[in-house]
Amino acid sequence: EGVSPPWSPPPRPARDQVVRVRVRVLERFARLAGPAQPNQLSAKFSIPYAVAAYLVTGQSAPASFTTAQAQDPVVRALQDRVEVTGDPALTTRWPKEAPAEVTIELRDGRVLHGRCDNPFGSYAVPPGVDSLRAKFLALVGAVLPSQAAEKLWQQALAVDQLEDMARFPAV
Repeated sequence: EGVSPPWSPPPRPARDQVVRVRVRVLERFARLAGPAQPNQLSAKFSIPYAVAAYLVTGQSAPASFTTAQAQDPVVRALQDRVEVTGDPALTTRWPKEAPAEVTIELRDGRVLHGRCDNPFGSYAVPPGVDSLRAKFLALVGAVLPSQAAEKLWQQALAVDQLEDMARFPAV
């Protein structure tokens, strides 16, 4: 059975050890470089917030982007140490790739570096059916009982066979 996200993240540094995080992205993604305001919508459109929330909570899931989480003073303080810049060299790789590079400077002098050429879910790395199902059930399962969520998943898979969309969903 699939999992969402479909990978095991590497160990992350303790948030109190992080001096600064530098994120390089395509120039078009630099518009998401601002810190989030303390609300859900703003958190969803802020790379500094997303990085800080991951470093604090260890996940990048819907629960990381709630208004309550966006108001967390620890996350808010850490997002101020995240710098995001658009990199022309990375931009030249678009549209075949959507790369990003991250550098984390730690208090003990260590520097961690990572990069991704294409994020999961992009055109080059599409999710499989098992991963889509796992994510769907995780999101819908937060508001529907598991049997109803599974039924809705099955109906969504057959939506192309409906003659009238007014019949979707048939609960």
